[in-house]
Amino acid sequence: KSSLGDHDFWLVFTDGVATIGPSTIGELPTKPCYFLTASPTANRPYLRALALDSGGRFFDILNPREAAAAHREIARPWFGFIKADYDRDHITGLHPSGARPMGANERLALTGKLSKGVKKTSITLHYGVSGKAPVISRRIAITAGGGRSKEESNAGTIIARTWAGDEIRRIEGGGGAAGR
Repeated sequence: KSSLGDHDFWLVFTDGVATIGPSTIGELPTKPCYFLTASPTANRPYLRALALDSGGRFFDILNPREAAAAHREIARPWFGFIKADYDRDHITGLHPSGARPMGANERLALTGKLSKGVKKTSITLHYGVSGKAPVISRRIAITAGGGRSKEESNAGTIIARTWAGDEIRRIEGGGGAAGR
């Protein structure tokens, strides 16, 4: 629990430009962070990535549509992917790394890298209502190569490209396949 009290979400008003101190924000709170800016020189890709990583959203409130969306969406409960539990020594670069709302019948595209030498591991996906404890959990066993034929294993290059694309979009601020 933070010394500031327990909250369902955080509102962060910033331009994302470091002028004094570290150039990056350290560890984010475990609750969704909604980043809002009204600065024409804001570091939008960085703020968007931080918001998505926390399960929140980024809003450029200089844009009237985004200001209206912020008014509608902040603190509104949604159902979707809450978190993934996994061994961080076995899996790295997991996308999405934070909570994501999901529509009815929407699939979750989850990508990551299996660490070198790891043959088997598992990941538990948790779903529920934003800001609440997960209500559905599903454990998935992962095997390197998946025991597939060579043709099926070639699909791994598609997965690798999807992960790389997600990583680029996360850095540039687009959210990636998992964030669409």
